[in-house]
Amino acid sequence: MSRIAAPMIGGMITAPLLSMLVIPAAYLLMQRQRRRRDFIHTPIEKVEHQ
Repeated sequence: MSRIAAPMIGGMITAPLLSMLVIPAAYLLMQRQRRRRDFIHTPIEKVEHQ
């Protein structure tokens, strides 16, 4: 039983940390990259003066 206890406890500790910290951080990084890419590829409209 003790051979399986350590990995089980490790998984129970790392799974919530992964889902609360690493996954949201990775999502934010991907969102920033997507916004930057969309901003760069957005055409600038020509403003005409009257």
